[in-house]
Amino acid sequence: MGDEFQSFIRVFSTAADNQTQVGVKVLQGEREMRLTISPLGSLSLWITIKSSGGLSEDEIEKLAREAELHAQKDQERKTLIDIRSTDDTTTYSIEKSVNEYRDKIPAEVATEIETAVSDLRKAMAGDNAD
Repeated sequence: MGDEFQSFIRVFSTAADNQTQVGVKVLQGEREMRLTISPLGSLSLWITIKSSGGLSEDEIEKLAREAELHAQKDQERKTLIDIRSTDDTTTYSIEKSVNEYRDKIPAEVATEIETAVSDLRKAMAGDNAD
């Protein structure tokens, strides 16, 4: 295939418990807005999981108790991951803008922004969501 074709990886998931399939629309075009590009087709994905033993009732209860014990810690970890993801996107965007407009802004402003981004990256390296 030529360079004009690009491969994309997308993660699909169900929107509700016990949902049996996920619909996928395949589109073609260069524009960002979905309404301005051509549909190529669609398909439905599904999977059936059959038990091959599974967990006993005692094991399920034990896992549920452990989940309750660790719920707050898990939520804090999720919050930290979400913050890091947002920070990564933000710092990338800021760095890109500074590099793009460097010749249009005062050098001291660029330096101040770069210092702030550096400080944010250092803070992101820790485990404190605050």
